[in-house]
Amino acid sequence: VSAIAVQRPDLFKAVCSRVPLTDMVRFPKFGIAVRWVHEYGNPDIKNDLKNILKWSPYHNIKNNIEYPNFLFTTADKDTRVDPLHARKMAALLQSVNKKNKILVFTEVEAGHGPGKPISKIVEVQSLILTFFSQELEIRI
Repeated sequence: VSAIAVQRPDLFKAVCSRVPLTDMVRFPKFGIAVRWVHEYGNPDIKNDLKNILKWSPYHNIKNNIEYPNFLFTTADKDTRVDPLHARKMAALLQSVNKKNKILVFTEVEAGHGPGKPISKIVEVQSLILTFFSQELEIRI
């Protein structure tokens, strides 16, 4: 979601990027993400880095572009995708995007998803639905 919204911001008014992996140059340095270099490429290898930089969401944000309203969700105990990805991406978008909302919701005492109590699932889903309802002016 983050990659396509950065590549083609004209297609979206609002997006929700859940537990996003956004800094593709540094992703293997955090948690278990080193296991994913076979899927995304290894940024320590020159040719892989060249390809990664073409689409890495964090590295393709530009000044003077109107990006859509963003809601990032993350969790403070996520061992699969470090919360720094959502926070770092949101901070950069906030610095270049003065018109639209850039929001981050961090679930407390929660991980990536499996085993999450139903109350936390309902909470984040309600937040996402409310975000889209407001930003897309959907009236129920």
